[in-house]
Amino acid sequence: MAGWLGSAIGGVRMLWSTVTFAGLYALGRAERVAAFEEALIDDLRSITNVTLTFPDDDLYVNLQPEVMTPYAEGGTRFFQVWDAQDGEEVDLSPSLQALAHRFELPLVAGAEPRRWDTVLPDGRALSVVAVRTSAHWGIDQALLDRTGLKLRDREVLLLVARARSELAESLMPLAWACALGAFVLPTLAGLLLWWLVPRALQPLRRLTTDIEHRDANDMRAFADSGVHELQPIVRHLNDLLRRIGGQRGQERRFLADTAHELRSPLAELHMLADAALLDGTDADAQRSALADAKALSRQLAQQVDTLFHLARYGQSPRPPEPFALAPLLRAALQPERSCAAAGATDVRWAIEVPQDVHVLADAQLMRHLLDNLAANTRAHAEPGSVATAAVDGDGLGAGHAAVLRLRNRCRKPSVESGQDHLGQGLVIAALYARAMDVRLETQAGSEWFEVCLVVPVATTARTAPASATAEPA
Repeated sequence: MAGWLGSAIGGVRMLWSTVTFAGLYALGRAERVAAFEEALIDDLRSITNVTLTFPDDDLYVNLQPEVMTPYAEGGTRFFQVWDAQDGEEVDLSPSLQALAHRFELPLVAGAEPRRWDTVLPDGRALSVVAVRTSAHWGIDQALLDRTGLKLRDREVLLLVARARSELAESLMPLAWACALGAFVLPTLAGLLLWWLVPRALQPLRRLTTDIEHRDANDMRAFADSGVHELQPIVRHLNDLLRRIGGQRGQERRFLADTAHELRSPLAELHMLADAALLDGTDADAQRSALADAKALSRQLAQQVDTLFHLARYGQSPRPPEPFALAPLLRAALQPERSCAAAGATDVRWAIEVPQDVHVLADAQLMRHLLDNLAANTRAHAEPGSVATAAVDGDGLGAGHAAVLRLRNRCRKPSVESGQDHLGQGLVIAALYARAMDVRLETQAGSEWFEVCLVVPVATTARTAPASATAEPA
């Protein structure tokens, strides 16, 4: 993660630096160009102010030595003056005389400056501005008043130019300043982040090390992290450990229930084999023992098939679907569909489940579960008694749970009630219930035994308890 963050920070830094440099340089360059253009107009005003004319028609640009340097030989600024009436060249800057170059007479119609770019013979690029204006008189107004001279205005065409190298020279420091702000400072910030990120990820490294050194059977919760971002990860990890621990507990109970369910038939098989071997001369007794052993082995094979079925279902469970509970109860509890096992009692069923109660579960596993409960009732209920199947509640709605109660009269006092004390041979039923996430509980009295199934309700349209039907199966 630290490497990925470093690469991401580097990429973002380069993108940010490039965009920042381009933005800063564009803004700075626009400001520098505007300042250069303004300086060119200022040059035009300055040369206009020192362009003088005299009564003898003498006209020249009166440059002072302190401002002459940029216009001197080898300078970067230029000017040229023409008489506006006859187009005769009047004056030009020493920098232009040294190049033996003359600008062509510009076409300027009025007092609005005209702007363009050109190139000198030595290859230097120039920005040029020209204007049509009036030259200033080289004598003051007081002298004119004393002498009574009548002077006419003299219009001139004035051209001023600057080498664009001055603009380029001002842009280079701007580029370095923008590069410093856009690349160097973010690079320093990136180096600081590169130094800080591994230290910020130390809690994650400690959690990773803790996970790496955990034993597969260690279900202890991870210590809560003080880092806000890691708290959801630790919380979900602990929740996963709780679910894994619960699943392992279910697997251990599954193995224990399987061993309990298979132990009795296997012990009875051993007993039958021992009884048959005691007297090898009694052929009838041996045949009876073999018949009993065959029946037990068939029962044992059915139990093994059930366990394999549950194991396969656990590998690829089917999503629960809604189905009507009453028809499934009648199909499982009616006598003509049940097996008349040896020693089974004649038990009748009263089903008090409305037709419109729909539950959300696996219908196939629910049928197996109800078949097991029906067989358990026939095996343990009082002969000739009536067992009941009813659903608690008068207004079940979607999202609630239906409590299906199967109660019968016992031949003798039942075992202690409770979810972990199923009794009455309900281990296989409990396995089916656990596979469907259906809660199975038992309750017992001195003369009765009851199994409760808590199943999620899908939809129902019950309007009154009178819709419930009580019918002996």
